[in-house]
Amino acid sequence: MNQLGKIVVSGIAALMLVVWSVPFSAAAKTDQKQISCKVSTEAGKNPEYQEISCLLSAAAFKYGVPPEIVKAVATTENGGWEQFNSNGDAVISPDGGIGLMQITNYDSKDEKRLKEDILFNIETGVKMLAYNFYNRTDLPTINDGKNSPMILEHWYFAVMAYNGTKPVNSPTVQATGKETRMPIKKRYSTR
Repeated sequence: MNQLGKIVVSGIAALMLVVWSVPFSAAAKTDQKQISCKVSTEAGKNPEYQEISCLLSAAAFKYGVPPEIVKAVATTENGGWEQFNSNGDAVISPDGGIGLMQITNYDSKDEKRLKEDILFNIETGVKMLAYNFYNRTDLPTINDGKNSPMILEHWYFAVMAYNGTKPVNSPTVQATGKETRMPIKKRYSTR
């Protein structure tokens, strides 16, 4: 199974695990729905699972991303929802992803904060998802470009591009650089 297939399968499994999360509302993008989280942010120590769940949901609502999508990405990127390892250092993946949201695309001036500040790490990841969905014009769309933030399937390409747009993740370009045989609109259009 290729990397995209693993991510999609992992993401679907993660979505099934987080189905209980706070329902998404169209009001989220306008900050009408706000969540207040009580969180212990001791340096080098991970908050409790419920606290992290609250932080993920709060950031999701703030930026108009369904909490299910944010939690699925967090689970796929960092199965244990951990910002810090057992030594109290930031979790760093082999590809350089930092912290809970495994941020790889960042300004070097933010590196220390991404490692030390779980709230900043979560918010950075959620902002990337929101940017991919609401602002990117280079990504394919579903339903002839009439994406609805309330339909989880419409987040497919925003999630796919979370770690950057690379041929290995592309549904339109194979790893060889050649276009796929079937046009993208035929493959991903919904009714």
